[in-house]
Amino acid sequence: MIISKSYSTKLSVVEIDNWIKSKTEERLKNRLLKPKRFKAKLKQSIFMIREIRQSQYDSFKPRIIGRFLKSTNHTVIKINIFPSISGTLLFSIFIIVVPTIILSSGVTINNVLATSLMEKIKVVGVIWLIGIPTMYFSLIRPIYRTQKWLESELELRENLKK
Repeated sequence: MIISKSYSTKLSVVEIDNWIKSKTEERLKNRLLKPKRFKAKLKQSIFMIREIRQSQYDSFKPRIIGRFLKSTNHTVIKINIFPSISGTLLFSIFIIVVPTIILSSGVTINNVLATSLMEKIKVVGVIWLIGIPTMYFSLIRPIYRTQKWLESELELRENLKK
């Protein structure tokens, strides 16, 4: 799931650059919460920003790549939000490869090799029952949350013209 949209904002390119720089230097505002840390790169008309994961239990953070298209009365930005590569690989293995191996060979249940197709399908069903919601909450939902966060932070309005 990749989000690729064109937005317009009242902020200038310099203000957006300053916002990105401030996000990389953002510190703890509330002592009860963990600080959000960001990694960012700025090159001419392209920027990349990504929130750094705080722990191994934190969801996979998406990558944001933006490109400034023009700056007249308002700034137009082409934004691409990509899922985490490591998260995508992990869930691809968990959701596709492991069930394929189980269906092609077999699995041991209570020290007995499950050979019937129905037993294999039950095991794959349990893997999918756990894996797909986990994938949604830790890989797909952060993309939409990042989109909403970026729209509110930079006062972005979607450009309907392509």
